[in-house]
Amino acid sequence: MPIPLEPPAPTETPQTGATIKQPDAATETSANVEENPILTQDDFATYESAKLRIDRLISDFNTQISITNLNREKRFKELDIEKLKKEKKIAANEFMIPMRIIDSNIRREQPAFFNYLKQSRRLVIFKDIKNPMSIVNQLEDEYTRGMTYSGWEIPHFKVVDGSQTHGWDSVEMLYDDTKPLHVGVEHIGNDNLIFPLDAINIQDCELVLRKLNVSPNQLKTLVRKYGFNPKEVACAITTENKAQTEKSVVIYKCFFKREGVVSVAWYCAKCGDWLLAPKNLFLGIAELQDVEVPQEPIVDPISGAVVNQPPTVEQQWVDSPITFYPIFILPYYETEQIRIIDHKGRVFLDNHKQEALTANISQFLNGCQKASTMEASVKAEVARQSEIQSIELGSGKVSPIPLDYYAPPYPDSVMLQLQNYLDVANSQEAGQINFAANNRKDSRKTATEIAAARDENAMLSSVQVSLYSAFIRSIYTLGWKITQSQALQGFITFLQVPESGENNVDLIAQDYDIRAAGDVDVIKRQELIGQYKEFWPIIQTTPAAIPFLSRLLKLVFLDEGSTYATILEQGDPRALIAQLAQFLSDPAISQAILSQAASLPPEQRQVLIALLEQTKQVGEGYLAEQVAQNPALADKINAQPGQQQETEGESPANEETSQPPTTE
Repeated sequence: MPIPLEPPAPTETPQTGATIKQPDAATETSANVEENPILTQDDFATYESAKLRIDRLISDFNTQISITNLNREKRFKELDIEKLKKEKKIAANEFMIPMRIIDSNIRREQPAFFNYLKQSRRLVIFKDIKNPMSIVNQLEDEYTRGMTYSGWEIPHFKVVDGSQTHGWDSVEMLYDDTKPLHVGVEHIGNDNLIFPLDAINIQDCELVLRKLNVSPNQLKTLVRKYGFNPKEVACAITTENKAQTEKSVVIYKCFFKREGVVSVAWYCAKCGDWLLAPKNLFLGIAELQDVEVPQEPIVDPISGAVVNQPPTVEQQWVDSPITFYPIFILPYYETEQIRIIDHKGRVFLDNHKQEALTANISQFLNGCQKASTMEASVKAEVARQSEIQSIELGSGKVSPIPLDYYAPPYPDSVMLQLQNYLDVANSQEAGQINFAANNRKDSRKTATEIAAARDENAMLSSVQVSLYSAFIRSIYTLGWKITQSQALQGFITFLQVPESGENNVDLIAQDYDIRAAGDVDVIKRQELIGQYKEFWPIIQTTPAAIPFLSRLLKLVFLDEGSTYATILEQGDPRALIAQLAQFLSDPAISQAILSQAASLPPEQRQVLIALLEQTKQVGEGYLAEQVAQNPALADKINAQPGQQQETEGESPANEETSQPPTTE
């Protein structure tokens, strides 16, 4: 935060009262800066001085790289059982069962992140800062289509996985003209982003490195496409492949700030010069500026003298200086610790539980294996006889000498209880509270307890998803700046107006606040679905049941929900047929219809009679289904007019007239 410096007030001497002006602090500071070479020297002005800084930073970061590699080993717990037996670290009949708790906990947590990213129809939400009521649906859809190119999810999956494993991971946003909007997202990796170990904020570092392993063919492509130094590229390839084996080459993308502006250079530790010399970072962001354009001199037609013309001022797109590193870090969770490398992941949290579970279950299985094997030894009274040395014992052979047989006891079942306890404790700590509740030893688990556990689990996961939301917002805000500039310059087609065929500059040029769409489309949607399900038992018997259920279907099923809701709102056509069948079952109505049918031609009369019969069958079938689902409806249906049987001495309607008329 900048601290304003005010010039000190003048003071008076007590003896003479003369005013003495104090020296200006800013002037004095400026003079000190000019005199101090540490504050003015540019370590990146020459390759030799820059190489010293870069090599020192790489050497300092090697300890963190070792920790990262160890974390990966602990997570996947690769064991070669046969090798351990050959080295006699375990017996030939023993086992080692690795319990990969770290990897299990990581995979349990990942669906929350991926649902947040993928379940929304849009990637981000735009809000016009000057006109919050502006409709931006088309802008959101167009930006989402452009940023969800083939493979766009992979960097997100990797950065989430790396953050969970090590405590933090990162991505780089870069200009990429092969992508639809000229914006690309690349995963860096925990051990490939190199910075001072005591760094708190990556943007405050003077030098940041990104380590890359590239193939020789990729380096050759960089020479042709981006002008890399062919001599140094050849040196890098030759040095790495001296043993006549195909190896990737380790190079570094160096970011550093000079006078607040980010510059980029490409470096290989085994070369004598830059692979690509430093130049300002280019992200495709430009701004319109007034630029003086020189004019061609003209010749005076009278005197013949050459007259210079004043330059004209034109607005041109000029590349904007980039003052920040396009690198974004995703922490696993935040604590009061401030250094980047102090963030811890699941390897740190679960390593000891994983070792305990692995040791416990391996000892239990080995104990069962030993208990199921019979051991034999020679009895003491014949143990010293020399002739027994030549006797061969083995499976299927009868021993000629007396033997003692022994089998160790089976392991205590408390080891399995301990295994279950550690497993439940791990699930609770990992945020899977509902899983832990379902796996308790006692069976007295109520639906309320499981629901409360599920809600608690949602609250725990939402803390980490909130950090992911801020991460999404940061990277796609920069992505929008690049897209906006490229669209305004006409380098990409974006929000094209059909009439003119040009980009909609008025809509694109506005200032927007960008937020992750998952906050609204995923989290709040899930909360709303839960509320609808909670109130459905109350609403289902009211007139609001159909609109309520239609809305719930649209929330739960994003693609097919509208179709289901439309069918539900239109109602089941069989219900209308059943009402018609009940109506026609009234003898008076049937008599009236049949008497009128007698005047119809024979063909039409037969069709009418068949339709009436089909109506009766469909109606009876529908009513039977309703009674089977709700037996209480039987009395109500029987009470309908036309369904009551005549009693008290009255005969039913004239059977002759109720029968379909015969055709002559």
